[in-house]
Amino acid sequence: MWIIKKLLDLLNRFTKKCNTLYLDYDKNQKKKAQERLDALKILETKEYIFKNVSSKTKQNNYFKIAFFATVIMVVLFPIIVSLNAPNNLLIEICSIFILLLSLSYTYNSFIVSLLSLNRYLRKILFSILTFINVFILGDIIIASISNTNTPNRILNFFENLFTEYKLQIAFGNDIWLFWLIFTLMTASSCISLYLVLKTQDVFELEFMETENRLLLSSLAIVTFIIGIDIDKVKPIGILCLILVIQTAFFEVFYSFLLSKMYEKAQSIIQEQVLKNEDSIDYNRLVECYYYGGEKYKEKLLSTEKFLVIIVKNELKSLKDLKTYDNYRLYKAIRARNI
Repeated sequence: MWIIKKLLDLLNRFTKKCNTLYLDYDKNQKKKAQERLDALKILETKEYIFKNVSSKTKQNNYFKIAFFATVIMVVLFPIIVSLNAPNNLLIEICSIFILLLSLSYTYNSFIVSLLSLNRYLRKILFSILTFINVFILGDIIIASISNTNTPNRILNFFENLFTEYKLQIAFGNDIWLFWLIFTLMTASSCISLYLVLKTQDVFELEFMETENRLLLSSLAIVTFIIGIDIDKVKPIGILCLILVIQTAFFEVFYSFLLSKMYEKAQSIIQEQVLKNEDSIDYNRLVECYYYGGEKYKEKLLSTEKFLVIIVKNELKSLKDLKTYDNYRLYKAIRARNI
């Protein structure tokens, strides 16, 4: 009885500590979000936005998350291997899923941390990270259907990727086990993508749009050419299929996130458009841009009374005129007020 009471007391204290840590984290995140909102200016360039409002301000956080996810993955791997529970399917499924989730989350966290880097460095690092991710996932697929030892499997990785394997030879009548592994890989990839995407702001999401659609169409064509069979597979085809599903999931969830943000921006713009010029709240216009991104920036600048308020608050003197477009706006508004 005393032991149970002690355990409940420890559990209670642990729960309170976790709750306190979460509240502190939530408070800190809200404070940082407010700082980013305060730094936002509607007439500034995309470079300024990424440096002072978007990716650059969150880069350290992305690297920390990616680092911790990597540590979890490294710690889990030997534990999972040491379990050696071939007869316990549930333990194996949970172990593989957690390991794959850590891997995918690490990869996606590193990818979003690249958004604030210059274009050429970003492309180089993206290519390296993508190769590492494909290599690990490809090796997991090959290992599940091939009896080749690890050194030979790694040395002949690219050859094995394009080799056709008969699942019945590897799994006998339990071919469904391979498709279970495939499902776990796909699910972990999509869940990790969801966890990363929900932390993105509208500027980061808009930045991802074009590249993702190009990737989806390319992968779909490649997967169609390679083909997928229920009992005969090529690892490269399975990899492409996983990436197609992940990219399609990205497209759906990305559109959902943007629509929710655009709803907030639309409600703000409808609230402010009904007011006369003297009553318009500049901070609410900035908030509209914060949720609406480039799409709502165009709407704000194409409405004359909004434009006047924005220019008066952001172009107060000649030192604020960093571009020719800003100079033209400043000159036009000053001429209007004379």
